[in-house]
Amino acid sequence: MSKVLLLTKASLRNQFGLNRFFGSGQPPWLKLSLAVLVIGLGAAAVFGLLFTYSLLLGGALQKFGLLHLLLWQAVLFSSLVCLLTGILTAPGQLFFCKDYDLLLSLPVRTSTVLMSKMAGLLLSGSVIAAALALPPLIVYGYKTNAGPLFYVFALAVTPFIPLVPLTVAALFTLMTGGMAARFKRSNALIANFTYILLIGLMAGYFSLTGSSRAAAASVNEILAAIGTWYPPSRLYFDALRGPGLLSLLLFMALSLGVFALFCALFARSFKGILSSLAATSAKANYKLKELAASSLLRALYLKELRGYLSCPIYVMNTFFGMVLLTVFSVSSLCLADTVKARIFQLPGLANALPLVAVLAAVFSAVISCTTAATISLEGRSLWVLKSAPLDPLTIFKGKLLLNLSTTWPLIAVNSVILALGLRMDLRHWFLLWAVPSAYALFVAVAGLLINLLYPKLEFKNPITVVKQSASALMAFVVEFASVAVPLALYIWLRPAWLSYEVYAGGVAVAVLLLTAMLWQLVRTRGVACFDRLH
Repeated sequence: MSKVLLLTKASLRNQFGLNRFFGSGQPPWLKLSLAVLVIGLGAAAVFGLLFTYSLLLGGALQKFGLLHLLLWQAVLFSSLVCLLTGILTAPGQLFFCKDYDLLLSLPVRTSTVLMSKMAGLLLSGSVIAAALALPPLIVYGYKTNAGPLFYVFALAVTPFIPLVPLTVAALFTLMTGGMAARFKRSNALIANFTYILLIGLMAGYFSLTGSSRAAAASVNEILAAIGTWYPPSRLYFDALRGPGLLSLLLFMALSLGVFALFCALFARSFKGILSSLAATSAKANYKLKELAASSLLRALYLKELRGYLSCPIYVMNTFFGMVLLTVFSVSSLCLADTVKARIFQLPGLANALPLVAVLAAVFSAVISCTTAATISLEGRSLWVLKSAPLDPLTIFKGKLLLNLSTTWPLIAVNSVILALGLRMDLRHWFLLWAVPSAYALFVAVAGLLINLLYPKLEFKNPITVVKQSASALMAFVVEFASVAVPLALYIWLRPAWLSYEVYAGGVAVAVLLLTAMLWQLVRTRGVACFDRLH
């Protein structure tokens, strides 16, 4: 166990770039203070939004005597999100690390190396589980006047929530890696398998939810069915509602047992899969063709696009938002006419549909930021780009174009599809296009500026730059907070004289003004930071 902790500690220091805070240049306390301030404010905004949602939901459930559903929400929703994020991050964490030659040559078992890599997944999963599970648990404890023992059990059991979902995600990753290793384009196959599974999970979840609601006679029957299909959720519920010490210990033991069994069984095949994926092949019939000339900006954009498509982890973690938006848009067209008729017969629900569509599009645009890792991914080849006779702003524009080319066209197309599927008028369609487009531009500029301030040019795994570096974490917090803060203000204030259409338009204008300010910082502070990189 000590070897696992030692390898995990070294891996985390490298992934999050903690040593850079204490390097030469600016005072270390300044860098660290700024990072803690930004991450703290963003985390507080996100937690406040989730707590507000849980408080509103708890008030509605309490009226119908269903307050215990908050416990189910805490475990099921956090488990589902951990499973989805684990499927996205597990390939990079398990397969695309560049330090396996060093790690596997050390006098440690393969299972120890595998457990250290899984520990990185568990850390991020624990943060997600805490953020999603604690707000409804706090609301449940407050409304039921639970004693101190309830909060102690809640804090003790929450870190164990992601163990089973992330183990399932890692199991799928090893299975797809083993199949993809038999083919030439293994990276592309892993990315395609991941997207297919994610879309299938979402489709299965919604179809199961719909069929359960149609077939079940009560909420208790639905919960019993969920407990049968996913036994840890039942143990979690019994441990906190009692509270029951036996259920708590069984939940912890089951989660740890599944994790340990996975590491023990797949340790042997893990090394073989890594060797197969590391193998390369080359064409024997390569022919030199005519070379085409293009403008500087076009050449930079094509360079960025080729680098983007060559890294499946980069694509999976920055393009999935647009995939979700496309699935959501197509689903609105495929929605049954009877369901649409029932929706539009309810004025409150019908009026909320445009707002829900705008929020879904904005969320998809926010999580589709490629610039938060674009400077870091240059790595040791950054000197090639800097030695070219190019203005830094031209380089930045090429990187911004890559981000906008993956979001703006799909936002425009999906806004039309959603407007047709949800029967929106021209005003709502314009908001559905303008607000997400403004946020897409904002996240592109904000991600670029943050990555210039906190680059990570030395890495052993692309996933550490794309998802787990300090710049990626800060960019995610800033971008998510840019959505959470306006939404929380609107929910808390609820001005009767201000419609959400006017409010959404004002938010879009404010986001564009903030983007202009950030671009000015990129032109000054960002260029200076880029010139200092080497």
